[in-house]
Amino acid sequence: MNVAPGKNAVSTIPFDHARVDRLMEEAGIDVLLATSKHNTQYLLGGYKFIFFAAMDAIGHSRYLPVVVYEKGGPDHAAYIGNRMEGGEHQNHPFWTP
Repeated sequence: MNVAPGKNAVSTIPFDHARVDRLMEEAGIDVLLATSKHNTQYLLGGYKFIFFAAMDAIGHSRYLPVVVYEKGGPDHAAYIGNRMEGGEHQNHPFWTP
C-alpha cells in the first residue's frame, strides 16, 4: 500500500480498547462485528466515507461497512468497506491492519 509521506501505515486505536475488551469478556463475546454506521464510525475514530455520508445509495448493492475486532487482539482487527475508499485509506490510513 502507498502511504502518504509522514503517515504511519497503522495509527493508534481511537477508542479505549482495554474497556471494550473487558466489556466483551464480561458478556462472553470473543469477536465483535460492527455493521451499523454509528458503531463503525465510533470504532474507526470518527471516519465516515464521504460518498455515503449524506444518504444511503439504493440500487444493486448497499454500502455496509464492517469492522471486525477480536477481544485482546487489536492487531487482528479488520475493516471491510467500499472499493472506492482505497484512495482515502492510502492518504489517511485507519488503525486497523
